[in-house]
This record gives sequence, C-alpha cells and structure tokens, in this order.
Amino acid sequence: MAFEVKVYKPNKDGKLECTQKLSPDEISEKHWDKFNRDNKYAVNYNYKSFNVNNPSYHRIGVDLRKCAEDNCEQIVEEPMSVTCSPACKLQRTRRKRRESKARSRARGNK
Repeated sequence: MAFEVKVYKPNKDGKLECTQKLSPDEISEKHWDKFNRDNKYAVNYNYKSFNVNNPSYHRIGVDLRKCAEDNCEQIVEEPMSVTCSPACKLQRTRRKRRESKARSRARGNK
C-alpha cells in the first residue's frame, strides 16, 4: 500500500517548498520497476541505482552531476558514485593519495 508523496526542496532562504507530488501509482511503479528486469544488467543492488541504462531515473529529486575528476566532463549516472568510470576512479585515488602524502610531509610526519 502506497500513499501520496510530497517532495520538498529548500529555496534560497532555506525554507522548504513542495516541488512535486507523486501519486501512489507512480510510487508503486518506481518501486516495482527494479523487479521487472532481466539480470544481464545486474549491479550491486546495495549501493547502486537499479536502472543502469536510464539516467533519468536517478533517485527521486537528485540531480545528475559531472564527474569529480578535473579533466572529465561526463555525467555520473550512479547516485553513490563520484566518478564516471573505473579509470577516473583510479586517477582520482592516485591524485588524492599524492595530495595526502604531500600534506603529511609538510607537517613533518612520515
């Protein structure tokens, strides 16, 4: 059983305003959508969004964002990811590690 859901977002003053009302049918459809798929596009369901091929379904009310790497302009489709690909993730990890070591050396720690 589903109920009507109201989506609130803060305005410029920080007050919450109702931006969207989702009917029980829409909520039910979004919920059951993940079960009506074949498993050839299976991902880790604990942390990733269920619809891998459709970036328009990116959790309710969450905007798509660019990859966190400096040179990359691609859109990140997964809500829990910061980078768009494994290559960008590796590049970001290496950069962060270099920055961390540089800060540690500047403080005098080894």
